[in-house]
Amino acid sequence: MLINTKTKQFLTPELVDIYDDHKPDFVHTFSCGEGNVREVLREEVNYWNCRDPVLVDAPTGRGKTTFVYDVLIPRAMKQGKNVLLISNRIAVSAQQKIKIMELLSSPLVGCLTSKGIQQQENFGMVRVITYHRLPALLKEARNKLWIENLMYVVADEVHFFTADSSFNENCDYYLKLITSKFQNAIRVYLTATTWDVLHPLAEAEKKNYRDYDVVASPYTVYQREMLHYRFTSDYGHILLNFFDDLEEIKSLILQKANIKWLIFVSNRQEGRTFASDLNSISPLPSGMQRATYLDADKKGTPEWRDLLNDSKFDAQVLVTTSVLDCGINIWDDALKNIVVITDNRTSLVQMLGRKRCKSEERVNLYVRDISEQTFLCRYKEAVALYSWYNRYKEADNKERSKMAAEIWRSADPVLLKYFHLGGGSLYPNELAFFSLGRNVRFYEQFISDRETVSFQNAVRRWLGMERDININCLDMLISFCSQHKETEMIECEVVEFRKLVVNAYEQNIQKEPQPTRKDSLGIGALKNRLIKLAVPFDLDEKRWVIHSKEDTE
Repeated sequence: MLINTKTKQFLTPELVDIYDDHKPDFVHTFSCGEGNVREVLREEVNYWNCRDPVLVDAPTGRGKTTFVYDVLIPRAMKQGKNVLLISNRIAVSAQQKIKIMELLSSPLVGCLTSKGIQQQENFGMVRVITYHRLPALLKEARNKLWIENLMYVVADEVHFFTADSSFNENCDYYLKLITSKFQNAIRVYLTATTWDVLHPLAEAEKKNYRDYDVVASPYTVYQREMLHYRFTSDYGHILLNFFDDLEEIKSLILQKANIKWLIFVSNRQEGRTFASDLNSISPLPSGMQRATYLDADKKGTPEWRDLLNDSKFDAQVLVTTSVLDCGINIWDDALKNIVVITDNRTSLVQMLGRKRCKSEERVNLYVRDISEQTFLCRYKEAVALYSWYNRYKEADNKERSKMAAEIWRSADPVLLKYFHLGGGSLYPNELAFFSLGRNVRFYEQFISDRETVSFQNAVRRWLGMERDININCLDMLISFCSQHKETEMIECEVVEFRKLVVNAYEQNIQKEPQPTRKDSLGIGALKNRLIKLAVPFDLDEKRWVIHSKEDTE
């Protein structure tokens, strides 16, 4: 597939608020369908140049980093050029370094310890660093010639700039460095989640790149733009569930010892407590550890190294913070359940993407629901914090000096992340406030239309699972029964079957009794619904087995 950028047509931009999902004027989007990044863009690279930044927007598992290894690096090597690969996590960087050493047949392969891999960055024509190492790379004079010979600067997991901005006040500085210091290299940005970062990324490229107004002819001037290659997402393999409390998840974990769980908690204390509670329960018959807990302080532990090296974990349950939400790939057939506690779309999709699935594999996703009261509290906190930004924009230099003194005296760790204090001046963390503005807009939509907007509906929309009123739920139920009859259903199939019955019952009978039990209806209740729906199938009295009525008559 070739997308010729020389014959491209612009999409008509809409006038929207910057905090809404939108396509900036600077961005030209190409729809690439559900293809593989390497195959779709293999020939497209011939049209790239250093003036037009490239954004590859593709779900996990579509081959973004494989494209770097198999296309960009060999292309640069052929021309005697260099490649800089930047990532946002030390763990991700370590995995990339191992792959680069294998690709370049480096003598370091197998010689370096995990600590040695972490410290090694220079692999000749390829260097692999994290974002926080950018200033040091650019500062060292001995790197000048190597940087001048760069062909590609690849910024991996680029959503990092907004996702981490609220606790990493240097994100805006790193973005400025990338967009301003590599003028002669083709800047390639990779991510599976563009919605939060698209606008600030486009603005940074427009603002920081030294645009020399390259003259294409005596009558025209070259117009820069960002080339955005968007690959569609497919979450058809996900069985979505909601829960209110982790105790509900604990009871599900204890049902089957051979099924693994990956649980992303919202904070360290919650994670430690939950993992400890699980381990206090009677040990597993197999001798397997019930739960392992990982966070940023656990880097370098045997559990951490095993996860990186083997792409799987040994315990039945891995409880972790957002430290694993980017780049870490888990290939494990026993991992069937992912639990997520977040109200942020980028975080949810990134966490979901840690589990790499084979063809036809299904995964249960459990998302903690958020009450209306919780939304209201979060909205008030976000508005109060954002008011500082409004105050800053309206203030003169004297008032900003007062704000700086006020923030410094308060010693508020949150405010000190959202503002920079230096040289007697106050500077806002623009990326953090942009992300905060996006959150405020999300909360406002929820609060202003509580009858039709809910967190559950938002999650379904994020995953493309909005219920289509034109879909005949009864037909979907009958089709499922036909495919799964006379075979005992596994856990994820039971969940899907229950949902299909509930949806068909709501659509055709108009009323769903016991609404609080929809996600836990047993065999008896489901059998009754099948009878009322008059489908040609029945459910076994004791087992999760679907029988065809025609076969039993």
